[in-house]
Amino acid sequence: MSASPHPTSQYRPDLDLIRFVAIILVHVHHVGLIFGPFWWIVKSPVELTVLKNPMLAAGQVRLPLILLISGVATAYAFRQRSLKALMGDRAKRLLVPLLFGVFFITPPQIYIERLITGRVQGSFLEFWPSVLEFVPWPKGSLSWHHLWLLCYLFLYNVLMLPLYAWLRTESAQRFCAAFEAWVTRGVNVWLLFLPSALIRISLDRYVPANMALINDYWLFSHLLSFFVLGNFLGRSPRFWDYLVEKRKVMMVVAVITGAAILPDISRPFWVSMMMYCLAGWSFMLAALAWARTLVTVTKPWLKYVRDRAFPFYILHELVLVVLAYPLLKLPMGPWVLFALITVVTILATWALTEFFFRVPFLRPLVGLKYRQSPRATVAEPQPALSPPAV
Repeated sequence: MSASPHPTSQYRPDLDLIRFVAIILVHVHHVGLIFGPFWWIVKSPVELTVLKNPMLAAGQVRLPLILLISGVATAYAFRQRSLKALMGDRAKRLLVPLLFGVFFITPPQIYIERLITGRVQGSFLEFWPSVLEFVPWPKGSLSWHHLWLLCYLFLYNVLMLPLYAWLRTESAQRFCAAFEAWVTRGVNVWLLFLPSALIRISLDRYVPANMALINDYWLFSHLLSFFVLGNFLGRSPRFWDYLVEKRKVMMVVAVITGAAILPDISRPFWVSMMMYCLAGWSFMLAALAWARTLVTVTKPWLKYVRDRAFPFYILHELVLVVLAYPLLKLPMGPWVLFALITVVTILATWALTEFFFRVPFLRPLVGLKYRQSPRATVAEPQPALSPPAV
């Protein structure tokens, strides 16, 4: 097996790049919801049905990849901190933005939804006190919308506490060594799609995802499986060397499995789920392998986007809904509008992210550490992935 081209440092620029790309894809996915055949807060009057299958296929990758990387990041952070310190950090950087978001990020989105449906007619300032009635959406105005992921991530860390404690034992080290040897042998790495596939087959048909935690059995379990897997892969250095060695094979498998799921043909439910999960996992392996191969050192621009990726995720849906609402009224074709809304909202979200990044007392509200001089965050070395790899 060839040696890894990467230093033994825990800092992983390849994963930072993938996390950034995955979060941008989340933003593009939400733009797609505006135009595709799905319900969303704001909708284009012209539907682009051609987006359906690509969006469903991409859905097998976006969030699982983010949770996988978050698990790897947690494995690295775990080596440097006590359980108490780790959970304290996760509470500050996940729960504080979640609380802020419930009261100030999601209410404008609900207000615009109510404007569209005719449920409100006054100003946003007149609408906002309804949030304090604490009636859950959709009946009321209290919701976390896309910030559900912050709650899930925090709960995953809570559920993992017994496992974290066990991972400090000698028996856990022996298990991790055995897992590393198994996953780098033959085709075993592709079999890791099976847990998520079995979860979807057993639960997805009966309990649709609602992102509301209560009764969200399959999605909660599905993403948890990738978070747990990331924790073990983060403790398996040979796995990353194996990815580099097999990168071409992984690319071929990703193309073949991806092409197999794109045709809109009728299949038994369990067959479709197996095919979608295998294709998603194959694409993730290929992306991880090539990023590990090509991104060997960090660059200033990568440090820049790394530090802003998490707050970008927190703020992006607010910006998208607020700007898409008037932009959809422009007399343009749907594809032109799709491109316009994508570019404008990414740039506007980045500008708002930069504002929060540079104002010290606002930084904790979007998951960043309070610092008097936020410019220092770009230059200083950081282990693993920080802030949390959402």
